[in-house]
Amino acid sequence: MLIIWAAVGATLAVLITPTVYRNLNQKPLDGLIIGLIVGIIGSVPGLLVFWLLLPYRFRQSDRPPHPLDGFRWRGVAQMHSNNILEVRDIHTFIGQFHILEGVSLEVPRGSITVILGRNGAGKTTTLRSIIGLNNPRSGSIFYNGRNITHATAHEIAASGIGYVPEHRAIFKELTVRENLEIAARKRGDLERNQQFIFDLFPDLQRLIDLPGGNLSGGQQQMLAIARALVPDNDLLLIDEPSEGLAPVIIDQLMAAIKQLAKHKTVLLVEQNFRVASRLADRYVIIDDGHSVMSGDMADLIKNPDVIKRYLGVA
Repeated sequence: MLIIWAAVGATLAVLITPTVYRNLNQKPLDGLIIGLIVGIIGSVPGLLVFWLLLPYRFRQSDRPPHPLDGFRWRGVAQMHSNNILEVRDIHTFIGQFHILEGVSLEVPRGSITVILGRNGAGKTTTLRSIIGLNNPRSGSIFYNGRNITHATAHEIAASGIGYVPEHRAIFKELTVRENLEIAARKRGDLERNQQFIFDLFPDLQRLIDLPGGNLSGGQQQMLAIARALVPDNDLLLIDEPSEGLAPVIIDQLMAAIKQLAKHKTVLLVEQNFRVASRLADRYVIIDDGHSVMSGDMADLIKNPDVIKRYLGVA
């Protein structure tokens, strides 16, 4: 802008000075030369100010962008101050199929919240909608006060949400170490968090150079969760952590999730109500694509009729 004003000033000086000079009965050519000199001199202050402000402008542009800067136009959500995540009446389609037909939930910061429901109710799709793998067509998702409803999966992950999909999605041909290394979001993530990970899952430290495909099912699940702990995530989405595991391994995983919940917030899907009831602080029940109930787990345990109706557990 300063360059534009300097150019305008110089141009006016060049155009006006010869006319003024002619009116003073002097030669127009001499007026043109003087006009050029005046124009150059007049542009110097503007260029000088611009040059002095240029480093400041670069310093401002050097600020690393927040992963969700592009979504700030939507404004800050009116969230409950204790909630890290709020899902409001989302509707999600997979192809032509309307899977979620109105799901709402709240996840208090520092809690373990479990999503319950029968097979096919929409539990996994809810997690996939939150992480951006299946964006909702309507409704809203707010994380730490920002609207992430239509953000991409990599933008949501970069904002501090870790995702542990069902079926223990690890790279079986890579070693435990390599699985952890490729989960790093920026340089130094693994070095900074590996002691915390190995304290939770000592087996992984012992098996660090073993290919992932050589691990037992329980160890693969530990590795899947550990990969989400390599970056500095504040919220973990964990899908069916106990699926297909022996009871003794489930107990180890439950203890580890309880321990990591002292540092992270956890939202998990769990089909095993015995595990969910011992692990979670809060619950949300999804039935046929709708969220139908939510509250404290202690209250749900005392309500066998609701458990039987929505979960089929006697």
